[in-house]
Amino acid sequence: MTNQLIREALHPYREGLVIATKVGAVRGPHGSWEPAFTPADLERAVHDNLRHLGLEVLDVVNFRAMFSAEGLMEAPSRRRSPRSPSFSSAASSATSA
Repeated sequence: MTNQLIREALHPYREGLVIATKVGAVRGPHGSWEPAFTPADLERAVHDNLRHLGLEVLDVVNFRAMFSAEGLMEAPSRRRSPRSPSFSSAASSATSA
């Protein structure tokens, strides 16, 4: 919705305008934010941003990482089995280096 408002207010975009977007979260059923970190989630979010903003290229895409006390969060429907590599262990390794 925000991207559509930006497009309505600013399109056609003036030369040199840089628009930053963010990916990595989606609205949950009750308006809360839920993590959306899978490659398919991220690709879908980028394409949604392009379409809603009326752009062919995004200048800046920020990744919205969502953390809890246990580390990087995953949406309940996206949790992996304990044997699968997870974002949490990857994030822990990256931050402890």
